Amino acid sequence: MGLVVILLLGMMLSACMPTDDSVAETATVSAVPTSTFTATVDWFPVTATPTLIPADTATPNPAATPVYGSLIFSDPFSGNDPWANEQNGNGYVIVKEGALSLAVKAEKGSLFTFRNNTMLTNYYLETTVNVGLCKGDDQLGVLFRVNGSQSFYRFLINCQGMVSLQQVAGGTPVVLVDWAPGSVSAGLYQPITIGVWQSGSVIRIYINGILQFEASSDYYKSGGIGFYAHAASDTPLTVNFTSLNVFEVARTSSATPTP
Repeated sequence: MGLVVILLLGMMLSACMPTDDSVAETATVSAVPTSTFTATVDWFPVTATPTLIPADTATPNPAATPVYGSLIFSDPFSGNDPWANEQNGNGYVIVKEGALSLAVKAEKGSLFTFRNNTMLTNYYLETTVNVGLCKGDDQLGVLFRVNGSQSFYRFLINCQGMVSLQQVAGGTPVVLVDWAPGSVSAGLYQPITIGVWQSGSVIRIYINGILQFEASSDYYKSGGIGFYAHAASDTPLTVNFTSLNVFEVARTSSATPTP
């Protein structure tokens, strides 16, 4: 009997044991691969191309140097005609050996001389001048569009190296360009080439080929040529003009601005 019980218990335990097919499935957890960040070095990075701003460029001034055409006449200052030798209480004017000289002897004296039989309208005048015993406010001048002994335009240089332009009517001067430094040294020790360019109402003044200023006036439209010297003190002043050339220019109706 006891044996039977044991057998029955063994059978019951066998029935309760799991078989291979009844083993529960076990979830398999797979490791998620971890992303690995690798930095890429750009050895030649793209850089922004700078936008270049062009530098300001000065506009050339066409009047910076005198522009003129054919020669009208050249005066060698070889004789009295068309100039007159003169002498008065202020000094004397003499044309001799290729020079026209104004020698002021009187205290604060002035001398004028005018070229005879000369009538011009639009032209460029160029003359070379040497000055002796020049100091302070002593002056020399070129007269143009002369309409009588007291009516003309007058370009002046003083011995301090200052320049000016006047319109003289009936002996009374009116300042068109006030005194300002010119491109000459005080004392005027070196020869100076003066250029006077006129076309219509436009007047341009040059010294040694360099533009000094431009003015506008049509008070006188044409006229002759002359020279001037003035002593500011009791010291004598001598001014020698050694050449005179006059050239054609085209008429212009408006002034060209200067810097």
